[in-house]
Amino acid sequence: MTDRDAFFAEPHIAVLATIRKDGRPHVGPVWYLYEDGVFLVSVLKDSSKPRQVARDPRVSLVIDRRERPYLAVTVEGTATVEGPMSLAQRIRLATRYLGDVEGPRYATERPPALTQTLRIVPERFFEFGHVSDDPTKYRQGWVEVGS
Repeated sequence: MTDRDAFFAEPHIAVLATIRKDGRPHVGPVWYLYEDGVFLVSVLKDSSKPRQVARDPRVSLVIDRRERPYLAVTVEGTATVEGPMSLAQRIRLATRYLGDVEGPRYATERPPALTQTLRIVPERFFEFGHVSDDPTKYRQGWVEVGS
């Protein structure tokens, strides 16, 4: 597991940007799973995100750690709209953010028919962060997928 994969495995709230019909960005916080090199985001079926992705699949996802050592990764990629997450995926997602007791309950009580999954395939990452608690030591730059 790379340092980036380990960071993505932590339960950070991400910020997803999609493109509105008029070209303006639509940005909002989301929970995500990172599995097999792709991001999975569950969204309400009647929200604007699935319609925006169906029209223009280009997305950005920002994941950041807000305590030292700071780290932020911007993911640029392409998204597709899929059906609801499986029950196992919903439980993993909810448990990741709500814990072992509340997560499974939340996942099983929320009707999956009301949701769709955005599958985001990363094309490149921009990383910025401190490599230690010393604020003068940091790294930044674009990294293409596979690098």
